[in-house]
Amino acid sequence: MAKDNFKKEKNDFIIKYEKKDVEETISSVLGDDFREYRKNFKKTQSYETAKSIPDFPVTLYVELVNRCNLNCIMCYKAHHAQPRAEMSLETYGKIMDECKKNKLPALSLSLGSEILLHKDIKKIMEMTGEAKILDTFFGSNGVLMNEEIAELIMKNKFTRVEVSLDAATQETYAKIRRGSPGLDVVEKNING
Repeated sequence: MAKDNFKKEKNDFIIKYEKKDVEETISSVLGDDFREYRKNFKKTQSYETAKSIPDFPVTLYVELVNRCNLNCIMCYKAHHAQPRAEMSLETYGKIMDECKKNKLPALSLSLGSEILLHKDIKKIMEMTGEAKILDTFFGSNGVLMNEEIAELIMKNKFTRVEVSLDAATQETYAKIRRGSPGLDVVEKNING
């Protein structure tokens, strides 16, 4: 392929897949409260500002379950080998009460497991919405996404859902995301 053709194709690709600044997009919706939270979050990430660590976290990461419904090749699965466990609604309720009382700015509900496997995920989402946290998000492989879950996400004002695909073709996806029903199914789940 000639060098000029490569440049043209590369530029066409970049135009099609425009990179968006997620933080700016969320800021445009949530406004100054979100901008202030992100400023405070960045302060907590610096050793130089260690003396200004807040009394209550600016972001809380909660792992609801210790398992996943897939067996992806890149996943750290040691915690998935432990006996199955999930956070009780009572414990989660106490956490949400503390978050609401202290006006927690951000909550992430996953650290490497599939939260949609939690037997009470609908109630968890409702409790999360009731806590009125500014920025609430979670990651998922998208296999268990459906219309009901999408409605709960919207109703309870989750800011974002990060869906891991790791492939653009069925063949590559099957090699990476072992145990999934397929890229086409996940795309359908995401698109509704």
